[in-house]
Amino acid sequence: YCIGGYSIGGTLAYEIANRLTAMGKNVELLMLLSPAGDPRWLRESLLRSQRMQPASRGPLQRMLSLARKRLVMSSRRVSNRVLRVKERVQCSRYFLTRRPLPSRLIWTHMQPIYARALKQYTLARYPGDTIIVYESMRSVQEWIESVDGTCHVLPPVPIRHMDFLEEAYTHLWLEEFVSPLCTGSGLAVGAGEQDEVEAMPGTGEVVSGGLGTG
Repeated sequence: YCIGGYSIGGTLAYEIANRLTAMGKNVELLMLLSPAGDPRWLRESLLRSQRMQPASRGPLQRMLSLARKRLVMSSRRVSNRVLRVKERVQCSRYFLTRRPLPSRLIWTHMQPIYARALKQYTLARYPGDTIIVYESMRSVQEWIESVDGTCHVLPPVPIRHMDFLEEAYTHLWLEEFVSPLCTGSGLAVGAGEQDEVEAMPGTGEVVSGGLGTG
């Protein structure tokens, strides 16, 4: 099997690969495209922002800057909640009249269900080989640390999560992401030829990398 998925589909693919492996099936490669389900995303974002603060700033300035960022994130969460309430009202109108949801409201209806499930979700260890593509604003460290096989992490893509599948941006990740499917040889073919990072199994420690990995 060669399994892959995007966003919440990446989380499902991870679980399916784990189940198949536990059943004794051979999962040659698991490919995760900006997988959802990392409960440490907000904390990692704040810590990364803190690390990027200029060393010349004093402790008080760095603390104030971090506090401002926390306030902005909190404001965004509040505004998003208000927007979700409005969208749920729109969905309820279709349910009450027994009409199918239009495509623009399907994710609006499903996203809170996924969000509640992800709050209770804990990554199990995965023994196989994995390739990960992700956007620069999202942390995948927990995924890397949960993989016991070879884990290739491509350089972060500088776009928003919801833009990954937009036609204008697919060239940033598509060729590297699907190349193992073309070769039929998993991560064994072309290893080291791409601008990617190889992580130590189960630790996430980077042992090799290409251009653009920072």
